[in-house]
Amino acid sequence: MFPIKNFNGRKEKRIYRLTNITFIICLTVMLIFGSIGLTERLRRDISAESFYTLRTVSTESSKAITEMLQSRVDYLNSVWLLLQEEPEDSWRENLQNQQSRGDIYNFEWIGYLDPGGVGWNSIGLEVDQSGSSLFCEDVSGGICLIETPVQSPDGCQWEGIILSIPVYDDQNTPAGFLYQVFSAKSIASLLDTGAFDGEARFCLMDLDGNVVAASEHCMFSIGENIFSRLQEGGAENQDFAGQLEADLRNSQNGGGYFTILGEGRFSYYLPISLKNHGSEISISMLSTLPENSVEERTDNLFNSVLLLLALVLSYVTVLIFFLLRMQRRQKQELERLAYRDVLTGEANYEAFKREFKRLQGKGGVLIVCDIVEFKLINRYFGARKGDEILRDLGKMFAQKDGSGRIAARVSDDQFIFFYPGMAVEEAEETCVKLREQILEKLHKIYVNQSNPVFGYCAVDNSVTIERLRGRVMFAKTLAKQERALCHAYDEQAAIELTETVLLLDEFDRTLVNSGIEVWYQPKYDVRRKCVGGAEALVRWRGKDGRIISPKRFIPLLEERGKIAQLDEYVFEKVCLQQKKWLEEGLSVVPVSVNLSRGSLLAPDIVQQYRRILERVGIEQSLVYLEITEESVQMDVVKVIKAFRQEGFYILMDDFGQGNSNLANLRIDLFHGVKFDKTLIDLIDSEAEETVLRSTIKMVQNMGMRITAEGVEGQEQADFMENLGCDEIQGFFYYRPMEAEAFARLL
Repeated sequence: MFPIKNFNGRKEKRIYRLTNITFIICLTVMLIFGSIGLTERLRRDISAESFYTLRTVSTESSKAITEMLQSRVDYLNSVWLLLQEEPEDSWRENLQNQQSRGDIYNFEWIGYLDPGGVGWNSIGLEVDQSGSSLFCEDVSGGICLIETPVQSPDGCQWEGIILSIPVYDDQNTPAGFLYQVFSAKSIASLLDTGAFDGEARFCLMDLDGNVVAASEHCMFSIGENIFSRLQEGGAENQDFAGQLEADLRNSQNGGGYFTILGEGRFSYYLPISLKNHGSEISISMLSTLPENSVEERTDNLFNSVLLLLALVLSYVTVLIFFLLRMQRRQKQELERLAYRDVLTGEANYEAFKREFKRLQGKGGVLIVCDIVEFKLINRYFGARKGDEILRDLGKMFAQKDGSGRIAARVSDDQFIFFYPGMAVEEAEETCVKLREQILEKLHKIYVNQSNPVFGYCAVDNSVTIERLRGRVMFAKTLAKQERALCHAYDEQAAIELTETVLLLDEFDRTLVNSGIEVWYQPKYDVRRKCVGGAEALVRWRGKDGRIISPKRFIPLLEERGKIAQLDEYVFEKVCLQQKKWLEEGLSVVPVSVNLSRGSLLAPDIVQQYRRILERVGIEQSLVYLEITEESVQMDVVKVIKAFRQEGFYILMDDFGQGNSNLANLRIDLFHGVKFDKTLIDLIDSEAEETVLRSTIKMVQNMGMRITAEGVEGQEQADFMENLGCDEIQGFFYYRPMEAEAFARLL
């Protein structure tokens, strides 16, 4: 109230009273409208933040579900590979042996059905699903994921998930189905995230809108069709149902609003895809949040404002302050949810970026870490064990170490670090320490296939976090290429990579125009003292006529999935060249071509190479195949055997380049082995010479032909010849040469 003084008489008092009443009324109206506007602002902010958080939580949950289900598909494939290596009459026994791994891979049992729906499972029971609607309508169609009541052998009935995949024999003929039965709680636990104090609901649905899994208290039940349910509502629901159905068909994510059972709900949906040798199942995850949970607090605040206005107007300032403080608390709570990693429970990348912006002015070093082949942990030990390791790493990196660093998980098995004030010269030592910490966690489960690789760069105020992240990711790629622990960002290398990418955009045109050349490096036959063969090498001649190094474009071709196209081109070129030399009457020697892992995984690769030989008209004995040691993994063993059955001569290439494993030198896969230059260089040390002698002796005892590559001096040549190597390849004898020059040696 205004401090009015010295009023005399009734008229003055009436004017004073009227003035004060008018002031109170105006102030009250202003506060009411101001409170309404403030409340609407709160409602909009909270709604926007809630939707963003719902999208973030949904994305992380979908990743976890995809990884869990895909790991189960991969496990069934590994079981099928094991079964195929044994006679069919032993499959039942071998399948029962897998039951002991149920606790590791978190399943109740697995089973096999032949194409007719008859088979058995790992708990020793015979199964006949030939007449069931489940087999006829769902399982037999490809990859299948369904939830259904399951009864255990002890009579207990529970909700289970059946995941089925089709399997094929060596001739790619359908051989039946492998399936895995596990508790529905495995998916429900991933869906029940606890987000928004347990108010959020989640479910999985197929392309037709049928619910296949749902969190607890979800408004959609298992087997219910979401499209039909929504179509029963008003126009708003029908519009959302049409949008949802269209996006599901196109594997698109999105969001919207609908009303069900009289309750409005915000929603977000995104696709989930499982793949298996050409077979694929696409499902989607739908997340919903009740509108009431978003508006409840803002409504309470508005009611409180009205109540306080009715009691005491003098507390208007305090009330506004209270509302603003509550807004901050709401925003802080939403930020806490939006800036927390769902898996590790620590700060996520969004929180990292915010804190990085605050600390960037101090300078320092940005480091990214990628745990190479971490997926092997999920495959061999289960997704649950992999998640456990990632959580442990996240909590370890969040601890203070005295450097003032900040850290976050960027994606899957990638972590990012910022060390404010650190000199770039200290980065390599820091990477070594981080590597030791990570390996300590990994070695607890006896894993040596996975190793961390680091990239780093200096930080200043002139570059954004996303550009800096691009630099460290590029540096990490360089480390992978060089098989190094870590690598600093190299501006010149980045420029060269950009130029190479531009060249690769012309790859298809260059291939058609024969811009890719095939050169030959002769192999010296130790016993016959002459050229006994050659290796075909790729040379890309650019527009300026200069040769582009394979180290620049081969990794990018592998990354873009075009390496199989290049391998086939080289194979056909060599076949045509061998045919030409035969017609010219030359004494043709075998030429080996490299076969990458990408080619080995290509469909019908064996038949395609056989057709090339038949079309050209030469024998497979004139073209050998070289397969690097690192490519020899379980998923390509079957393909290598198929090549051998077709009569191809197979060499293991680059043996000794990495962590050589004599177990990979299977006589049922390879005819010979090429010792890498890294092993040849061991002759400088007496102790290492002993290791090399022993290794060569073991390979000889296996009856394999030995080629020593990378021989550059007389001492090396004499040493390898004395050890009984069959062939020597290297600059000491011959450098790579064009076809015309090689023909003169024949």
